[in-house]
Formats: sequence, structure tokens, C-alpha cells
Amino acid sequence: MKSEDKLVFQMDTFLVIEYIKAAIGVVLDIKFEEIEQKLDENNNLNSNSIVSSEYKRNSNANDP
Repeated sequence: MKSEDKLVFQMDTFLVIEYIKAAIGVVLDIKFEEIEQKLDENNNLNSNSIVSSEYKRNSNANDP
């Protein structure tokens, strides 16, 4: 058996569960940060395209 496995069996079950919960929490936090970054990037792209289309529309409206 690996030394980590032996250590887990020597620890209290509650502590092992808490350790696993903490590790899962860290992974979820990282994933949520990645999702938020992608959403921000998409929002920035959409707002830039809206601004450029408004600019084009306004410049075309001012043409005689």
C-alpha cells in the first residue's frame, strides 16, 4: 500500500471527508472562474459589435 493510503486509513473518517470536500471546493472555484472569464469575454465581444454597428448606423444616417 502507498504511504498516502496508509495515512488516510490512520486519519479520522470525518477529516478525510472534510479534506475531500475542500479539494472539490477548490476545483469548483477554478471552474467557475473559467466560466466567468468566458462570459466576460463574450460580453465584451458582443458590446464591441453593438458599438461598432451603432457607429456604422449613425455614420450612414449622416451621409447625404
